[in-house]
Amino acid sequence: KFSAQADIAQGNLRAYIPGDAAFHLLAKATHGKIASDFKSITIAELSSAAGMNIDTLLNGGGEASMKIRVAEGNIQIVQANP
Repeated sequence: KFSAQADIAQGNLRAYIPGDAAFHLLAKATHGKIASDFKSITIAELSSAAGMNIDTLLNGGGEASMKIRVAEGNIQIVQANP
């Protein structure tokens, strides 16, 4: 079972993910924004003080998971196609 976790206190995070990857994606930008190239990803905007959030199964999910948290900064999820 594969899992990855990134916790960033200050700064931006850009994740390049293959378009056919299947996993559980959890992402939170406490004081920032989240953008995604994946049309299937729904980004929830929390109350203005709580930032933005993603909790989704990408391409049906699977056993793998990725957790991304940025306290002060933005997250960009980039669909990387070979």
